[in-house]
Amino acid sequence: MTSTRTIDALETALAGEQAASFGYTVVGAHLTAEKARATADWIAHEKARDTLEQFLLARHTQPPPASVSYTLPHPVKTPSQARSLAIDLEQKVTAAYLALVAVPDQQLRTFAATQMRAATLRAATWGAAPTAFPGLPASALHQPHS
Repeated sequence: MTSTRTIDALETALAGEQAASFGYTVVGAHLTAEKARATADWIAHEKARDTLEQFLLARHTQPPPASVSYTLPHPVKTPSQARSLAIDLEQKVTAAYLALVAVPDQQLRTFAATQMRAATLRAATWGAAPTAFPGLPASALHQPHS
């Protein structure tokens, strides 16, 4: 029997992939020279989404449907804003996988770690600055003083 924690982690990762898939349709619509890269990244998110859905179905859980629409973090009217959106999408996907890398199932942990790495590399190709622990908010890296 699969734990609630594992199902929740799968559903969170799925929601992140669904949002990224939607977001990349906006990214690609505002790019010309980089449209092929945006399309490849969109396909990568679609494949990850499909895999997550299969993981849920294999655990006798119906995958939640994607939202009808998503609120973008900022307006996108220029190629620069589209690249910025791509970075944001990848960073949010990385964060969405955090709980999944901590579940007991080795297959799911490996998949999540692979997806986090891929999203971090995609963010870098769009111009994101490297971070020490992709997906973790900066506040999680600071230890409180005693």
